[in-house]
Amino acid sequence: MKQFFQISILALTISFLSSCVDQTFDLPPIDGVDPGLEATLTIAELKSYHFLGNIEELDAIDDLQALDEIIIKGTIVADDRSGNWFRSFILQDETGGIEINHSEANAYVFYAIGREVYIRCNGLFMTDDSGIIQLGGYTYNQNGGLRMGAITDAYRRIELSTKVGEPEPKLKTINSLGFNDINTLVKIEDIQFTNGDANQTYADIVGFRTLNRELEDCNGTNIVVRSSGFAEFAGELTPEGKGSITAIYSEFNGSGQLFIRELTDVVMDELRCGEEPPEPCTGTPPVFEELEMDFEQFADDEDIMPDGWTNQRVSGSRFWRATEFDGNLYAQATAFGDNSGDPMEAWLVTPAFDFSIPKMISFESAKAFWDHSGLSVWISFDFECDAVEATWEQLNIPLASENDADHAWIPTGEVDLSAYSGTGVIGFRYIGQGPEDMATSFRLDNIIVEDL
Repeated sequence: MKQFFQISILALTISFLSSCVDQTFDLPPIDGVDPGLEATLTIAELKSYHFLGNIEELDAIDDLQALDEIIIKGTIVADDRSGNWFRSFILQDETGGIEINHSEANAYVFYAIGREVYIRCNGLFMTDDSGIIQLGGYTYNQNGGLRMGAITDAYRRIELSTKVGEPEPKLKTINSLGFNDINTLVKIEDIQFTNGDANQTYADIVGFRTLNRELEDCNGTNIVVRSSGFAEFAGELTPEGKGSITAIYSEFNGSGQLFIRELTDVVMDELRCGEEPPEPCTGTPPVFEELEMDFEQFADDEDIMPDGWTNQRVSGSRFWRATEFDGNLYAQATAFGDNSGDPMEAWLVTPAFDFSIPKMISFESAKAFWDHSGLSVWISFDFECDAVEATWEQLNIPLASENDADHAWIPTGEVDLSAYSGTGVIGFRYIGQGPEDMATSFRLDNIIVEDL
């Protein structure tokens, strides 16, 4: 009996160890496993059974009762990772897209962009919100009306398949967007935020309010970008340049609107519609006896090029630009709100001066949104148009720093330059990169160079 007991324990131990090993090998690969299901209808076919303003129980639709099972298949093109969607994701196939409402928080862990999924739709409901068709899990009464709730058993209904990557967005213009594009991934090129909505936060991060920011193409056609106050990018600034946007197209009672998934969906690092880059320098800078520059002759958001100066974009997409705040115009360089990921280096270089006559320089600097020390001041005696080719010596001049209040103007006082001689220029160099914690905005105003 004792021998039999020992043999039984041994057999159970081997069985347990074997099952542990099998369990390890049975873990699905990271890229997922095709569950072997087949879609019985397309997303467009499913949506064709919906009448706007109604709630349809899919099992009650005569044509769908003929199917053994109601299954749709698609690729997730928007999830809840950034917070711009809440407990929902957008599913798209080759025929169209639909919003799937579920009850899971942080569902992007499972239902991530680029994941192919199958949805078993028997027992589900379909309705619309301001014209946008959605799938849900149940109905309930509220204020005397019937409402649709989220899918509460997503783990049972939504079958994960392989990671196939998001489909290529459809290249569209604002005017060509329409009903068939709703809840699909689109891309619009040659577009920019309007003057009033450029350099503004995407949403209200104080009151957590969803906001609309207006886009325009170079023909003046408009569409809004709508962002949740809970989105992780809500407090980021909209770009000032022109470029492209990739987004999910939606409508609100027939009016078009766009929803981005991440800031990388917005790439606007070109000059705005109708803008021309500053005229390039074409030789040795002119020699000035003295200088007073307050930048008041420029328009807000205009790339500046004062007579005799050089505004050079060494890398990135931005020049020094005239900017207005609190009624004052000044020169500003910033990588704030630049989501291209490219390093930025911009130089604003004065005309030349004869430093054999002792000179002094004074100006005011200010900063905003401190991330890094990106402003420095230099002097060169061999500069000819290209800051990269010139030889520079850095000047020790007090500048706005981390401990100074945002927007506060910090005067340099009179900085003695009498130690220098020869014909040379002063260069204001900005380096930065957004959003890589190198996006401080730096400002210059009231620059004076004169004899001691």
